Amino acid sequence: NKVIIFLAFILSITYSFAQSTDVVKFKGRVLDKKTLKPIPFANVGVIDSYYGAASDIDGNFTVKVPARLKNNTVRITAVGYSIFTSTPGDMFLNKETDYYLEPKSYSINEIAINAESLVLQKILRTTTDNISKNYIQHPFEYKAYYKCDVLIGDTLSNRREGVLKIFDNKGYYRTSISKTFSQINYKFTESRKSKDNTKLSDGFTVVDDLLTFDIIRSPRNILDKSFIKQYELKEEAKFVEKGDSIIIIRYKNRAPNLTTTGDVFAKEYSGRIFINLTNFAVIKNELTVKASGYSNLGRGYAVSAKPKDLESLEYKVITTYAKNKNYYYLSGISYITNIKSAVGENIQREAQLIPVKINISNPENIKGRDYYEDEEYRKDFWERFSIYFEGEV
Repeated sequence: NKVIIFLAFILSITYSFAQSTDVVKFKGRVLDKKTLKPIPFANVGVIDSYYGAASDIDGNFTVKVPARLKNNTVRITAVGYSIFTSTPGDMFLNKETDYYLEPKSYSINEIAINAESLVLQKILRTTTDNISKNYIQHPFEYKAYYKCDVLIGDTLSNRREGVLKIFDNKGYYRTSISKTFSQINYKFTESRKSKDNTKLSDGFTVVDDLLTFDIIRSPRNILDKSFIKQYELKEEAKFVEKGDSIIIIRYKNRAPNLTTTGDVFAKEYSGRIFINLTNFAVIKNELTVKASGYSNLGRGYAVSAKPKDLESLEYKVITTYAKNKNYYYLSGISYITNIKSAVGENIQREAQLIPVKINISNPENIKGRDYYEDEEYRKDFWERFSIYFEGEV
């Protein structure tokens, strides 16, 4: 019996050791080498595998890979930046590290200062027409990580995290805002928050707003062909990335309103859109909006007049897309709102949505939307959860 117990003890130690060495985990932060600012939604991927991650708003990422892949190539990429390469083993040994990407420089002969608006309009229309070729065209479901921080001044006032399932009954098919709204539903499956809900408003999230910034799926943006002539357009640059020619088009809405922007309070609406000219796929959109007010129910609701204590409101959005196998998919949305009150109080809300798995084989047909989130916190889930894309598109 003693021999059996001893052997069982040795086997348990061996099994525990094998478990601990079966996975290589590395983490870090991706920064712009020139400005030293974080690069959100940089892709950190292990070549020839589905293992990888997207950096969050602060540029942070964590990746877990099987030990057998420790000598494979890791590549950190972001639109408009140079590529960083290493191996999981080397990055694991470096522990927590800052990784700097060099911004691409555009020589003056690559910039068309007086680009004709009609040419750029045609590029944008062609991009919209090619959505059916580049993006999923049938029902699908994706699991996504959600986080929303509220800061008052420099102090974190509240943090809410969650994992949710989002079901799209149609796929990337552009139609009216009402039909789009009815075809996309979601539910939270996991939650973690710094404060328990004590009133109804505590449980509200900004998921609806985040989904409207998926500009391929949602109307009321620069890809709406009906209102393309309402935009001032300028070609900012062209560059080559991974063998594809990328164009950056800077745009500004001359007279923003609810119909063309999705925001009833929008006063200024401008941005930059990155388009792959090889297949006319959008790979990135950067949007800046100045607004005269806001509603806690979302951008499209005019519940009341401009808040009396509001001095200024501006929000910036970054939406990115990546390609896996046959289709492009939404790889991340960052939504940062800055509110300044008349008494000098600064409130910043930082929200993000990062898809981590796409299911096109047997999507769950989700009914309704979880406007109020109050899932129980599960410690065991959050201890093993990490933000990496699992594939299937």
